[in-house]
Amino acid sequence: MRTKNEKIKAGVYLLLCLWKGIGYVGKSQNLTRRFEQNLASLRLNHHDSEELQKDFNEFGADCFVIFPLELVADESQLAARERAWTRKCLIEGKVYNRLNAVTAKHREEFKRHKPKWPNEPAANGAQDYVFISPAGDVMKVKGLRGICEAYDLNPSHLSKVARGIYVQHRGWTSGESDHEANQDIALK
Repeated sequence: MRTKNEKIKAGVYLLLCLWKGIGYVGKSQNLTRRFEQNLASLRLNHHDSEELQKDFNEFGADCFVIFPLELVADESQLAARERAWTRKCLIEGKVYNRLNAVTAKHREEFKRHKPKWPNEPAANGAQDYVFISPAGDVMKVKGLRGICEAYDLNPSHLSKVARGIYVQHRGWTSGESDHEANQDIALK
């Protein structure tokens, strides 16, 4: 338990690429130290997020800002608050570490599940989709029926993920990039 005079050091932070508008959401028991660690690993070309590292190398340090999103007094709530902020940022835009929005339960459930794809092909005119599994695998599928049957997913919920209405369904997120979405809009 913290006293009134003791400052809260723990919290959730955002490392934001100003050029692309993509953020990296993280948590730490000591935000100041974590800020320094993130910047040092980026400068040394050793950051865990390959996409973030690539953008940092391309745009340089001047295109990135890092700041706290929320100070958390109860450190046992850090993971939950990080997940909540990652989901919020996914709704608002793109996030480098989108898997933080997925619970460990969803990742474990995905690893245990043995998919059974239906034998019949997708219907004519079935739409092409790109989804990211709870384990981070990118899956390109034709129609929703096969993936929903194989992974016991709700087609309505997965369709809403694909349309951007839901951030995720049982850990599955949309894998469509902004570029692909813009091409689809231009073709219609």
